[in-house]
Amino acid sequence: MAVIPVDIAGRPYEVRVGTGLLAGLVEQCSGRLRKRRVPIVTDAQVHAAWGPVVENALHQGGHEAAWRILPPGEASKSWEQLAATVDWMLAEEVERGDHVLALGGGVIGDLTGFAASILKRGCNFIQLPTSLLAQVDSSVGGKTAINTPAGKNLVGAFHQPALVLADLAVLDTLPARELKAGYAEVVKYGILGDADFFAWCDEHGAAVLEGDAAAREPLRRETLAVFAGNADALDAALCDIFTTAAKDYAPGQEITTLLYSRGIHALLAHRVSHALWLGGRRDMALAIK
Repeated sequence: MAVIPVDIAGRPYEVRVGTGLLAGLVEQCSGRLRKRRVPIVTDAQVHAAWGPVVENALHQGGHEAAWRILPPGEASKSWEQLAATVDWMLAEEVERGDHVLALGGGVIGDLTGFAASILKRGCNFIQLPTSLLAQVDSSVGGKTAINTPAGKNLVGAFHQPALVLADLAVLDTLPARELKAGYAEVVKYGILGDADFFAWCDEHGAAVLEGDAAAREPLRRETLAVFAGNADALDAALCDIFTTAAKDYAPGQEITTLLYSRGIHALLAHRVSHALWLGGRRDMALAIK
């Protein structure tokens, strides 16, 4: 198991990377599960794949799971699901010293983290990311939010997790498309901040996507180390690139062509859109599919 410290002032935590972390959940969360019932937010697909593993781990450690199971997909990051999740946490008598578990991808992590941030002026939560994209990006850094009719991630808070457990075993159940989407995010960090890591991605990418466990642990470890230390710098670099591109944008222009002319691959579209929206170029942000 690899351990990456995230040194946030006043709220440091660890990202742990390895195989079998969900099966050893109680041991990994030592001292954090104060009550017999452990509140867990997940979605139906993740629950079907990993719910039994988590339930068994909790049972072996003298706990029981209290599940909130949401529909999979971006639509769950809504006002309605946020309110319902907070009400559920209150019904479960979650206190500020308790820890709510977020078992899922970025949608579950974002929603659970935001709900935890506003419950009783802030309670703890633990990220159990089940997608590669969530393991290397959204589970680290404390960005939590929901979507609104006005746009994506416009209502939220910075609320750091108490712990992140990135279990490599969950990647074996990911669809190939989701695995590739996460790997694109990994490659981005190499492009922007670490030439040696980018070379490693180029050499080992096929093995990672084909399920080589030996390749996956250094992938996660190195990506998280780069991200944890340089998240602000990476976002700033992207924003500089997008600001330059925005100056040359004409309404109706093909966005992907413009980005390619600046050396930006369409795989970065989600971050492109976010940066342009924040930069006031909502016309360009909305034009990116």
